[in-house]
Amino acid sequence: MYNTYYLKFASQEEWDTKAAEAGYRYEDPETGAVYYSVSPGAIDVVGTIYNDDAVYDEEGEMTSAPTAKDGWHVNVRVRAEYEIGEDTSVDISLPAVLNTYIVEPQTPSRVFA
Repeated sequence: MYNTYYLKFASQEEWDTKAAEAGYRYEDPETGAVYYSVSPGAIDVVGTIYNDDAVYDEEGEMTSAPTAKDGWHVNVRVRAEYEIGEDTSVDISLPAVLNTYIVEPQTPSRVFA
């Protein structure tokens, strides 16, 4: 079983920093290319999400672009893992450094299939 987490950061830079702390950010030493990975699981860097508030004229031409929602958005799917205590179980699927960035959108913009 897997858990999906929707994360919201203030910026891409904040995500990069926290992803590195969580062990999710990798950089190819030869090319400098950055990628994100978790095993087992998946990471979907959504980035900026836009509101559905664009304005169009009668011909269908956009007259006002949609506005951006706050934050830099990332979806993470990881294998479910729980630590069982005397009276409770604690979800430890996601590294603790990312726990404060979890959001629960009513209708996520993107989901894992």
